[in-house]
Amino acid sequence: MSGSVDGAPKAQGLAGAVAVGAMAAIISAVGSLIRSKSSALALGPAGVGLIAEVQQLLALVQVPVSTLVGAGLTKTLVEANAVGSEAMRRRVRDATTAVLLVAGAMAVLGVPLAALVLDGEGDVASLTQTVALAGVGAVATACLSVYAQSLTIWRRFTSSAAVTSTSVFISAIASALLVFLVGVDGVFIGLIVGPAVAFPIAMQQMRRWGGAGSWLPSGRVEFAPLVTSIRIGGAALVGSLVTQSALSVLRWALIDSGGRETHGLFQSAWALDMLFTGLLTTGLSSYFFPRFAATKSTEELQTEVVAAARFMLLVGTPAVVLFAATRHVLLLVAYSERFSDASVVVGLFAVGDALKLIGWVSAAPLLYLGRARAFMLTEGLAAGTLALVGVVLVPRLGLVGGGLAQVCMYFVYLVVTRVVLARTLRVTVPLRLPLAFVGVAAALAAFVFITERSPWLSSIGVLIAGLMAVRAGAWTFARRWLKARLETPRES
Repeated sequence: MSGSVDGAPKAQGLAGAVAVGAMAAIISAVGSLIRSKSSALALGPAGVGLIAEVQQLLALVQVPVSTLVGAGLTKTLVEANAVGSEAMRRRVRDATTAVLLVAGAMAVLGVPLAALVLDGEGDVASLTQTVALAGVGAVATACLSVYAQSLTIWRRFTSSAAVTSTSVFISAIASALLVFLVGVDGVFIGLIVGPAVAFPIAMQQMRRWGGAGSWLPSGRVEFAPLVTSIRIGGAALVGSLVTQSALSVLRWALIDSGGRETHGLFQSAWALDMLFTGLLTTGLSSYFFPRFAATKSTEELQTEVVAAARFMLLVGTPAVVLFAATRHVLLLVAYSERFSDASVVVGLFAVGDALKLIGWVSAAPLLYLGRARAFMLTEGLAAGTLALVGVVLVPRLGLVGGGLAQVCMYFVYLVVTRVVLARTLRVTVPLRLPLAFVGVAAALAAFVFITERSPWLSSIGVLIAGLMAVRAGAWTFARRWLKARLETPRES
């Protein structure tokens, strides 16, 4: 048995993964909107910016934990699942122990440092408690992710989505209520409540699909899988560190140029964009990333990468256009009218997202197949572009400069990841696919600047996105029908 029981339904394929992932992402999006809306009403742009600063700075400390529940854990669990249920149980328990140990060390070392850095800006009395609460919430989420990722490896996407969605939604409700009662701290207390409620559900699902027995931390750590996780996850660690460092440089430039209000507007736009891209890629990452990790040949990986790229072109680009077209409404719903000046930045982020999608497909195999240095190179060049372009443009263009920096970052990311993927893994993304994404991004940039002057034209973008989605669906249906007809033998 490898993560299933007799009589269990068949594991879900791409359609099921995307559908369930989309539903989970929608629930996550609703939860994030609830949290952001309540934070905006209770704290205003400056308070939203402060929350983002705590999360961003703490991320520099938390990233080592995420390496154990990201690419490294995926690779380790894929290998264990191929052996059998007992190996899988051992890896899950050891991974949970490792998360607790590493997270505890990071909390002891990093929380006081993070609070000190934020405190040094002179506008708060003490943020030690706030950062500590954020750290505990992150650790709880990381531990829960071990179980959610295990369910994903078993292709039990519905069960995995139930665990993560429960955590996210409960966290959002708790944060929304507590932010009005205790301020910024309430947001991070809510992030602890969600995983605590979802943990019993995770345990029940692990026993259902993984068999009876203890799934709690084992009290020991096998060094071989831990080394594998750190080796592969180390690339994600460095990539996250350089990205967060670039964002810190951009943050300082925005504060210096326009103050905390400007920084809060930028952070609100960034958070909204991260919510959108998470909504768009959750199902695909659950489906394709484990498949990238499990490929045994260049030809097999080539097939998976091209399939992911085509799917993102068909599904992702209409979604990006819709995101740009509805950005004014989304800012009003997610925050308030005080955040309307961030609409141009959200539009530019959508342009960058069109480029990010194809870069995301090209970079993931590097990470999940252990090409650490290659992956770090792509992340470093992209982050360096963000910081450099931001420092140059923000003092001159303000918020628009920050948005353009993101677009430049993902253009560099698109080019570099394609080249590095071809040279390291001998897998080539057909040139027509990146060019198609670049074409969408260019058209979208023109649309964004036109609708900033005439917002009523945004309705045209909604229509275009709908037509693109219908065309994608019709084209996919026609190809499947034609393939079925060609493969069906004719009667003699």
